[in-house]
Amino acid sequence: MNCEGLERVIIGDDLERFFQVGARLPLQEKEELVELLRRNVDVFAWDAYEAPGLNPEFICHRLNVD
Repeated sequence: MNCEGLERVIIGDDLERFFQVGARLPLQEKEELVELLRRNVDVFAWDAYEAPGLNPEFICHRLNVD
């Protein structure tokens, strides 16, 4: 299985804070996705310090693969 290429999209002034979107998304879908991310950038926690009180077991992502 090949993974789709990703394109870095910087939202705001901080170059360390970015999203990655599918490079092969149709242009209109990509523009709509980027606009959605821009409108809602305030709901993302960029590190654990921006989300105090969350249990690390809840926010930990694990892949169950062989």
